Amino acid sequence: MITTISPLERKLIEPDLLPPQIQRIADMLTEHGIKYSRNQPVVMYDNGTAGLVYVDFYLPTYRGLIIDYIEDMPESRMQAKLNLYRQNSRPAVMLKYEDIHKSNWQEKLYDILHRCY
Repeated sequence: MITTISPLERKLIEPDLLPPQIQRIADMLTEHGIKYSRNQPVVMYDNGTAGLVYVDFYLPTYRGLIIDYIEDMPESRMQAKLNLYRQNSRPAVMLKYEDIHKSNWQEKLYDILHRCY
């Protein structure tokens, strides 16, 4: 099931100041000169029904790759989200807190991005 959030609701939920983990991802992308959109609405189809999904990062020059930061999300919900992206032929990377606190996380993410380019 697709959950949609209006732009107004999203603005109330996410102030202009980015959470530190999201800021780390944004900084990494910026440092590498990778263009992205934040909170990009992406049309997704779930069982034939269209809906908007707001993704953390949308990289148009990397085959529309989606990067989502996942915090405190049950594994089943994360897998459902990945399945939705796959069903819609959307390449996606899901990052958890522990992923972006490893010493080589930027290198690993850049390798994934390079393969999508």
